[in-house]
Amino acid sequence: MSYDWQQHVPDEALKFIPDQVCKSKSCKGTDKGEFIVGNSKANKIDGLGANDAIAGDDGNDTLIGGSGNDHLAGDHGKNTLTGGTGKDKFFFQLEDGNPGHSVITDYENGDKIVVKEKIYKNLKVSTVNGDTIPKYKGKEMAVVKDVSLSKGDVVNQGKKNVVFPTPRLSEELSSE
Repeated sequence: MSYDWQQHVPDEALKFIPDQVCKSKSCKGTDKGEFIVGNSKANKIDGLGANDAIAGDDGNDTLIGGSGNDHLAGDHGKNTLTGGTGKDKFFFQLEDGNPGHSVITDYENGDKIVVKEKIYKNLKVSTVNGDTIPKYKGKEMAVVKDVSLSKGDVVNQGKKNVVFPTPRLSEELSSE
């Protein structure tokens, strides 16, 4: 198996078993770096330290990466994503023709928004009242608070299946 380190997308689809599935309204990670998945409820998930991968699933979720280079995916619902310190990636997938809607509270230099090619081709980016609003086919995908971005700040992951990269995967693949 090969791995595209720049895009953080494996060349073939992999299935991941999360380190933690949030079964209540609130979940916390550790300082070790985990893959945490929410459920259909409105979850608040705090990854705390290290490099975390957090997926909200359905519901209006609040995802907090904490320190480290985190990967956050709100999925369906109206979500609030806070990467924290580090170079974070905010993933938007196309499920049922709907990329979901998220508010990114702390986009900083070095952070990236990652979308599949289908979204990227139809992506429009505008700035309203100091916030960036990426739209897919006229629908707001997100509001990126207090920052002005262009389409060049969005990473096109290509046609590959969306595979949520985890810190553990990065370690495993670097040893191959």
